[in-house]
Amino acid sequence: MNRVVDRLTALAPIRKRAVIIGFDAAAMLLALWLAFCIRLGTFYVPNRPQVILLAVASVALGILALFLLNIYKVVIRYLDINAALRIASGAAAVAATWFMLAYLTRLDNLPRSVGFIYFGIVYLLMFFGRLAVARLLNGDSEHVTTGMSSRGEPNRETCVAIFGATSAGSSLAEALRRHPRYRLRCFVDDNPALVGRAMMGVPIRSSVQLRHEIQAGAVEQIFLVNVGDLRAGLYYATLAHIAQRSPGQVLELPALLLAHA
Repeated sequence: MNRVVDRLTALAPIRKRAVIIGFDAAAMLLALWLAFCIRLGTFYVPNRPQVILLAVASVALGILALFLLNIYKVVIRYLDINAALRIASGAAAVAATWFMLAYLTRLDNLPRSVGFIYFGIVYLLMFFGRLAVARLLNGDSEHVTTGMSSRGEPNRETCVAIFGATSAGSSLAEALRRHPRYRLRCFVDDNPALVGRAMMGVPIRSSVQLRHEIQAGAVEQIFLVNVGDLRAGLYYATLAHIAQRSPGQVLELPALLLAHA
């Protein structure tokens, strides 16, 4: 199983997206067939080429709709309620393409109610398929091996937090996701309007919650962005506490960039 995870995480972003698109296309075809079986109450075998062409066309338009809705920008590793809602909107768009094509083609003896069943099944397949992959990638532990080092020892991802849920923080998050060494655990911001929400599919914690994450070993390093804009109080107290106990654990963004230049 670890080999499968390592291969998935080692894929280039475009190949990862191709795998997800392939899964979605297969899920749409399976969901549509199951919808026919449930609606007709029998094992459905399409006996008209028009129905097959209609199914293929609806899948193609469904994939296009998912692209337009930015469903493929949802980070699978960090699924949350916002991601679930976006996937639901994508499933609705996929079902809408079937309704549209079924109406335009006006094929005889084509149950229109199949579209409603299709929506429910395709959403379940899309969501729980992504959830299964997220559980597989995250695993039961907080660290995942990512290949071997030059000494023949397994590399280990370092779980990190980004201090500052800002545009600079999101840019750093994108860079970290492409780096095999780091795994982004959370953003940290004491803005009450942000705590408990998610940015880029990653949860936003308060500085108090960050202390618990560190004590549990879930966060090993903290990267700072826009340090000059950080609020006083708990921010500085938390960072001073971390720096005192673990020197070198708190890194400012310029230092991070220089280290990997």
